[in-house]
Amino acid sequence: MKPPFAWTIVVVVIISLIGSLYLYRKYFPKDGSSIDRAIALREHGDRAATEEWRWIQKLHSGARIFEWEHATMVYHGRFYSFYLLTTPRGNEDIYFDTGDPAK
Repeated sequence: MKPPFAWTIVVVVIISLIGSLYLYRKYFPKDGSSIDRAIALREHGDRAATEEWRWIQKLHSGARIFEWEHATMVYHGRFYSFYLLTTPRGNEDIYFDTGDPAK
């Protein structure tokens, strides 16, 4: 009788962990402050840059137009845009999830 009870506990723990991960990813805010919290873009290609700048103006309205750095990186098989902005509060990082490279 002990093995089925032990397996039941293992299954319950695994299901709880999966559910927690799902809720964490679904409800955790995507504010662009880290690569795990990157803002997912709806646009791709040339229009993605326009959407990125709209987000930058919304989140960091005081960012100086000509004082920023940009990089594109691949993390876990997805493309991300990274900006280092100069704002009145100092340097700010912002990440955008630009999508799957296969698409």
